[in-house]
Amino acid sequence: MIELIFVHIPRCGGTTFSILLRSLYQDAILGDSDDQPLDPERPFQKNFAAWKKEQDQLPAPPGIRAIHGHFWAGKYDHQAPNATRVTWIRDPIKRLVSHYYFWKSIPEMPHTLHKLMHQRNLSLLEFAQLPQMQNVMRNVFLRDRSLENFAFVGIQEHFADDLAWLERYMKWPKKKMPNYNRATHKDYQQNGLDSETEKQLRALNQADLELYEAALQLRGRRAPPRLWFWKR
Repeated sequence: MIELIFVHIPRCGGTTFSILLRSLYQDAILGDSDDQPLDPERPFQKNFAAWKKEQDQLPAPPGIRAIHGHFWAGKYDHQAPNATRVTWIRDPIKRLVSHYYFWKSIPEMPHTLHKLMHQRNLSLLEFAQLPQMQNVMRNVFLRDRSLENFAFVGIQEHFADDLAWLERYMKWPKKKMPNYNRATHKDYQQNGLDSETEKQLRALNQADLELYEAALQLRGRRAPPRLWFWKR
C-alpha cells in the first residue's frame, strides 16, 4: 500500500529530500518524473482532462510504499487516497532564478523549454515570461489542490528545522543530509537581482508569492509533532 507521496517541485530542495526517502524506503519507493509537467508538448499540458482520465484508470504500482517525483499533486488520488502527502516550496523568485541557472548549466535535456532556452539563449526575464514558467508551484504542481491537501509543507529556506520536524512526525531516524543538486552555473547569484528585474519577476509570479506567504503562515501554526495525531 502506498503510504507516502512526495510532490517534488523543482529547485525547492527536493533532490536532497528524495535521497533521504530512498534511504528509508529502499526498494519500496518509486521515482516518477515521466510526465514532465512543465513541458508544453507533453500530455499533461496538451490535454489535462485526457491525461487525468487515463491516470485514474491505472492500478497502484505493486510493492510500492512511497512515490516521489516531478508530478502534479493530484496524480495519485485514485491509487493512494489515504497516503500522507508532502512537498517542499521556496521563495518563488529564488526558485525561478535557481531553475534558470540550473538549466543553463545542463547542455542537453529531453524537454521542449530547455531546448528553446538554449537555442534562443533566453535571458532570465525572457525565461520567466514563458507561460509555463510563471507561477510554477500554484499553476502546475498544485494546480487545483491547496496546501491543506498536504500533511506537511516544508520551506526550503528552513530546510534543516522543517526536516527535523518531519522526521519526528513520521518517526523516521534522524539523518545528516548534505545539500545535493545545487545550481552551479558561473553566473548564478540567487540574491544578485537588480530591483527592476525583481519587480518584473514578482509581477509574473503573484500567485506563487501568495502561496509562499500562506505556507509561511501554516508553518508558524505548525503544532509540535508529539501533539500532532492527524495525517491526511
